[in-house]
Amino acid sequence: MQLVYLLVVGIALYIFSDWLLRRIEQIESDLERHGVTLKVFCTTGGDLGSLIPPLVDAGINVLWVSNIMSSSMEYARLRRELGPDLGLIGGIDASALTESDDAVRREVGETAPPLLAGGRYIPCLNDRPRENVPFARYALFRELLSELAE
Repeated sequence: MQLVYLLVVGIALYIFSDWLLRRIEQIESDLERHGVTLKVFCTTGGDLGSLIPPLVDAGINVLWVSNIMSSSMEYARLRRELGPDLGLIGGIDASALTESDDAVRREVGETAPPLLAGGRYIPCLNDRPRENVPFARYALFRELLSELAE
């Protein structure tokens, strides 16, 4: 079983490095030629921690990750490891909105201020708010973000 897993990972890394990175580099070159400086990589789920450095090397300069489920994808960690030049969008755990007002305050308070202080960060949820989120709690979330913007 381990051999199959290693084979699949090896093939996936080959496809990533040989195909995807070359395409990103070509697109990045075209964007540069046309004066586009913002290159956003948007993804959902999974642990892409080991793939982020090569993406940054290929020219991606902003990440927007949804459904962060791995510690290697936490924005505070990415900022520490990759530095302030990498822009970040999102990163606030949407599940806090299903828990309590205090959970929302804690999540926004722990996540957004340090990232905002480092610059190149747009605070928003790491997922869309679901139907089980009370509107009042979503309104609280938006109010907290507005207070941070003042």
